[in-house]
Amino acid sequence: MIIKEKSIKDYTNLERVLRYVLSKEAMHGFVHTRYIRSDRKYAKELSLVMEDAQAFSIVKEERLQNMLAKYIQNDKGRIHKRDNETKFHHSIISFHKKDVLSEQELLKVAKEFIKQRYPKSVVTAVSHHDTDHYHIHMVGSHVHVGTGITNYHTKKQFSEIKQYMERWQEQELDLKYSSVQHVKKKIKP
Repeated sequence: MIIKEKSIKDYTNLERVLRYVLSKEAMHGFVHTRYIRSDRKYAKELSLVMEDAQAFSIVKEERLQNMLAKYIQNDKGRIHKRDNETKFHHSIISFHKKDVLSEQELLKVAKEFIKQRYPKSVVTAVSHHDTDHYHIHMVGSHVHVGTGITNYHTKKQFSEIKQYMERWQEQELDLKYSSVQHVKKKIKP
């Protein structure tokens, strides 16, 4: 698996990323949220209005605005504030196109990554099937829920999370093609 992460520094870009992540949501995929109240209500409503394009669009927009409000509310409780700080992260986990995973396996990967990377944060994870390989998008808050403490990881800590996920994948999923070496290559003189 390949894990990439991009920082999000403002609410406008958070909305843009959430809109993108949710726009590619497939009916056979999943949307997994944590610390976002009433999201299950929207998921149920979406399934009920699938045939009505206008109602579907309205419910989808309400869901997005509900998520956005939860992220912003949580971020406003931030204890340590700095100029140009990272407020959120957009993480992408990709798998080799020859490795086929079920939705349950993708969800299992998302939950394990969330546990490691965003242990106490607002998170939205969505599986995408719009390319020739499976991938999961996650948007996570940089602030722990209810405490205002920043969830900061150094490059080394993030590298350790990626290495942990690689080992976890080998034990749990038995994927043949998605293994990546997360060490720097030495350049020959």
